[in-house]
Parts: sequence; C-alpha cells; structure tokens
Amino acid sequence: VIYNRQTDQSRGFGFVTMSTVEEAEKAVEMFHRY
Repeated sequence: VIYNRQTDQSRGFGFVTMSTVEEAEKAVEMFHRY
C-alpha cells in the first residue's frame, strides 16, 4: 500500500506481483470492482 509521507495516510492503491498471467487475469476478474 502506498502512503503519503506528509500525512502518513494511505493513498488508496498498492502493487502486487503474480506468478502467471492466468493468475493475474483471474485476480482482475475477481476484484476489478473493489
């Protein structure tokens, strides 16, 4: 999760790494509305 250094609050996004393209596509399908 990415934080604002001045306010120490979450900026509302983060990054993940998937092992395979298929895993990434499944995650996008499951969580794209969150």
